[in-house]
Amino acid sequence: MKISLLPLACLVVPLLANAGPSVQPEMLAAVEARRDGRYDEALSIVKKRFERMASGARDARQDYFITLFEWEHLAAEHATARMALISERDEQVRRLLEGDVIFYADEFLPITRLHVVIDINQSLQDGRATYRLMTQLLDSNQAFARWEIHRAMPAIVEAGDYALAVQHIKNPLKRLDDLNRLASELPLYPPPNTAPRLGAELGIFMGDVVLLSKSLKGLGKDAEAEQLRTAALNGLQSDELRALASRELAEPGGIIRALAEHQMRQAMGPASAAAP
Repeated sequence: MKISLLPLACLVVPLLANAGPSVQPEMLAAVEARRDGRYDEALSIVKKRFERMASGARDARQDYFITLFEWEHLAAEHATARMALISERDEQVRRLLEGDVIFYADEFLPITRLHVVIDINQSLQDGRATYRLMTQLLDSNQAFARWEIHRAMPAIVEAGDYALAVQHIKNPLKRLDDLNRLASELPLYPPPNTAPRLGAELGIFMGDVVLLSKSLKGLGKDAEAEQLRTAALNGLQSDELRALASRELAEPGGIIRALAEHQMRQAMGPASAAAP
């Protein structure tokens, strides 16, 4: 069974948006209701929070990850909640294919409906649905699809469409100089309430390395895949970054887990946060 990274993203991504994780009282009530087996009550709360985001309510972005996180847990325990999540996914797909591509927009980066659909599919462990949608968008709305295709790349690679993946994954080695420069300027594990920018950039870099190397192997280019992985590790000047990058190669998702674990230690107190 695949483990969703959404719970960890709930901790890391809000910091990337320069806002600390904030759990609203309603969501705490939803968690409590789910744990008590009051599933219909929990689902009602989660759906209302999602509808609030979809309406473009001010400052609703901070609710995005925790709402989908709780809906994912609820869907795993309650068939009605799972069907409601599937129904919401299908509605977002319908609106997206009709040309309504933005789910939520504010002064930060907008959240597209494709972004939402991909996140829901990850919660449902339905990467094939993401792949099918992306191939459909490449036919019907190619400019938008190419702009957002990086979000669907794990599903594309999982589906075995390695030729499509190789066509759209840019050579990650070209970002090594910028990454090494950032490593000389920023800490990998920053102080509390500070966005882990270096870790995020390393995660993006290594994510592309993993996907591209897997695609090259899928195309029978094993030597090129190994050369890419070796060059990526050797090109990192920081021993700390290289160690974490090696963890990502052995365990995809390792970087975001390390960042989330560090944030959790910080939240537990100075003594726990001392060791990354």
